Amino acid sequence: MRVIDISDPYHPRSIGSHNTLGWAFGLAVVRNTLYVADAFKGLRVLDVSNPKNLFVKGSFKCESSFSEDITVVGDKAYVAEYHLMHVFDISNPANPKELGFLDTQGQAYGIAVDKNVAFVANESSGIAVVDVSNPGHLRLVSEYNTPGFSQKVKIRGKYIYVADGDAGLIILEILPTGSARASTAYSYNEPLRDGFHTMIVRSLTIKEFSGRLSASNNSLFKKTGIVDSAFHSSRTLVVTKKTDSGPGSLRWCLENAKKGDVITFDSSVFPPNKPATILLSAPLPAITQGTITIDAREAGVILNGKRLSAEYADGIIIDSGGNTIRGLQIFNFPASGIGIWSRNQNVIGGDRTIGKGPTGQGNVISGNISGNNFGIGLTGSDFNFIAGNLVGMSADSASPLHKKYAGIQSDQKTYYNALCHNIISDKSAVLLQGDNNYVRGNIITKVNRGFYVSGSSNLIFLNKFIENQTQAAEASP
Repeated sequence: MRVIDISDPYHPRSIGSHNTLGWAFGLAVVRNTLYVADAFKGLRVLDVSNPKNLFVKGSFKCESSFSEDITVVGDKAYVAEYHLMHVFDISNPANPKELGFLDTQGQAYGIAVDKNVAFVANESSGIAVVDVSNPGHLRLVSEYNTPGFSQKVKIRGKYIYVADGDAGLIILEILPTGSARASTAYSYNEPLRDGFHTMIVRSLTIKEFSGRLSASNNSLFKKTGIVDSAFHSSRTLVVTKKTDSGPGSLRWCLENAKKGDVITFDSSVFPPNKPATILLSAPLPAITQGTITIDAREAGVILNGKRLSAEYADGIIIDSGGNTIRGLQIFNFPASGIGIWSRNQNVIGGDRTIGKGPTGQGNVISGNISGNNFGIGLTGSDFNFIAGNLVGMSADSASPLHKKYAGIQSDQKTYYNALCHNIISDKSAVLLQGDNNYVRGNIITKVNRGFYVSGSSNLIFLNKFIENQTQAAEASP
């Protein structure tokens, strides 16, 4: 973390720095105190009264900390962390105390607070609206599905500004309930400097807090001079057939999906307690649109690639950014179960306790036919989040089914990827090239080699090794 003197904007200069020991993703300054969302180091509190002599005067770290953003209002700090938001009492900055936390049902990247309402940038789940009037009893009261991948959020007056990944900047207007404008969408007409991003105003109606909070929204868009003609509100496409082609099939949904769409599965066709199989006759189309969500957490869905003969046929091919893949069981493909091709900010898996499916948000990726490929392959891909998956395992995590060379591997340098809480059983568990990757809380079982990570500043800790052969854990700095 650096302190920059910007008194002369044309000649900014560094006047102080401090190694926070984590990754300083979010900062909030109150007079001479700096609050840092410091990734795996949690909440850090620094005295910045003398920029040349910065020092830590307080901290708070949860067991599963991965703090992404922070905002401070009065004597409380609000932290976005993994799939949680936390509230801390910072009346004594040297001794922060946790008051409460809430599962936001997504990946909490950013947070902003206005009075008794918190707005959480919840990646592919859009904006989560949380009642924070009672910090010990936080309540998720509403959600707003943005078209992209919500990463940061700020509030200024009645407007909520959302950095929405590939969808650009989204602006939500807070209106009183019953306003005549509540059903109208508005465009912000000032073009952006580079002309490539989208700036849109949508209306979001928030009832003034009086014990309950409600929200309603619309999905209308008015096109401005800088909005791509293909830009549209997100839709939900439902897979209603087990067949490999035709309307209602997964293939059809992928072929017809547009940027920001969500693909789900009919639970009457794909029962969670009796998963149904989609037997592929050809590789599925690559996901090139960006910000596509495949969500099978409420169903039982098996993708089987045993009929495919192409040597490099992956189960799911991701060739764009901001996508989310959850709840699938992917078996018997000639190449990788999921391949990410030089793309960033994708989410693979999540919390295995969320959803009615056999593994919740987590994916099962096992039994690849070729012995030289991977469960999840990262080809020069950065800032991806891979969590809660069973790689080389059965869906009940009881039996290894591996045939692959590695559970998770990069065959080119990758940076800032997070691999958390996966269960991996393959010839090798994790083989990574690159820097600043984060590998935490995984269970490695019945493998020849646990980790081989080449690069610098990679963080590997709190992983468990069970019934492994030689070289259970290895890392090259």
